[in-house]
Amino acid sequence: MGELGCGQVECDGDGTQLMHNPQPRLSFMFAGDSRAHDIRRVEAAARLHLPHVETAVLPGLSHHSVPFARAVAINSMLLDFLGKL
Repeated sequence: MGELGCGQVECDGDGTQLMHNPQPRLSFMFAGDSRAHDIRRVEAAARLHLPHVETAVLPGLSHHSVPFARAVAINSMLLDFLGKL
């Protein structure tokens, strides 16, 4: 079994790599004006079940407008998270 920066990797019988990471890095972004979900409730549940999760609320956006609005800010948040991996 070899070591990889984000967890341990081993191969099963057919050469497929299996990764084991007890504390994966996760990030959730929530649309602040979402009508599809109660973001405070979803964020609280994520923190309860995934204690190492990073969350961000995108104020003034619905889940439909996320791809079209504030692209620079969203890209910056994503790049910041990916830079921590």
